[in-house]
Amino acid sequence: MVDTNALIAALAERRIAGAGLDVVDGEPFIPDALKQLDNVVLTPHSAGRSPEAVAATVALFLENATAHFAGKPVLTPVRDAQPEAA
Repeated sequence: MVDTNALIAALAERRIAGAGLDVVDGEPFIPDALKQLDNVVLTPHSAGRSPEAVAATVALFLENATAHFAGKPVLTPVRDAQPEAA
């Protein structure tokens, strides 16, 4: 977790030499102060696009699908975001 305002201040004051970020709090909106710094590199959120990450995602899907169709609990269930009614 990063305090975006503290990071901007540290970068602007050169207490931190630089930052490379592919995730920013509040995406898709990026603070203008962060975009204006010359010691920041911003990239699209693409960390999960490596061949290894894609292969792991496919493998997990296959494991979940296999469990589901066999009538077993899936490995990574998605919980309902709504609270249960009383």
